[in-house]
Amino acid sequence: MNFIAKKIFKGLPKLVVISLGVAFAAASQAQLLNLPDSSAVSDQVKQRITDGMSKVIPDFEIQAISKTPAAGLFSVQVLGGPKVFINEWGNFVLNEQGQAITIVGDSFQAWKDPVELLKDQETKRIANTTLNKIPSDEMIVYPAKGEKKAHIFVFTDVDCGFCKKLHLEVPKMNEEGIEVRYLAFPRSGPIGASADKLARAFCAEDRGAALTKLKSGGGLDLEVCADTPIKEQLKLVRVLGLRGTPGIFLEDGTLISGYRTAEEMAEILDI
Repeated sequence: MNFIAKKIFKGLPKLVVISLGVAFAAASQAQLLNLPDSSAVSDQVKQRITDGMSKVIPDFEIQAISKTPAAGLFSVQVLGGPKVFINEWGNFVLNEQGQAITIVGDSFQAWKDPVELLKDQETKRIANTTLNKIPSDEMIVYPAKGEKKAHIFVFTDVDCGFCKKLHLEVPKMNEEGIEVRYLAFPRSGPIGASADKLARAFCAEDRGAALTKLKSGGGLDLEVCADTPIKEQLKLVRVLGLRGTPGIFLEDGTLISGYRTAEEMAEILDI
């Protein structure tokens, strides 16, 4: 079972037929036989769902199934697993967290609305054509150690918990050959404590050391100057549609939302 399958069907064991399981499944089947006609599901539909899901989970088995008000979508209790909603072809799933998943080949993949896909493609295009043109003196850059194999852009807020956690990974990323280029995204806006802290970092002679100090709770004695790129970078945040920090962009404009370890970033970047 692949990683996404495990996440969708967390805790799903290998289905071993034991006497208790047989008795429980038999009882469930008996209950299904007594369901009203409006709720009963044909054997053909059950088989299609089983065949579709078995492409990813070979031992997939339905414990109980019923129709939902949505045409072609069924409520399925997986034997030994969770309750999910599956379409009649067994290739589209809504899991317990409300995530939409499709089956492509022999693996699960997150489903995205075509409108969202177009939006993501446009965001990637804009990020690719704008971020790589930003001068280094308008960012806070942590260079790679030795050979630079890749660079990433990180929109950050000094007070964001996951931003602080990500910052602890920066030295490891640098060791992996990843250059980290920080841009400002004070969540409270261009005026306020968070923006002032980022301004202190941008105004410092050693920006990298200042940002590290500020992210660890210090640096409040550093000077705040007026000439910073924070307001312009907040405009870019709105254009890119970023809603949270840290917001990580790869060199080609691909958005990687949220915290990642150095090992995960190296894997994403294939280095």
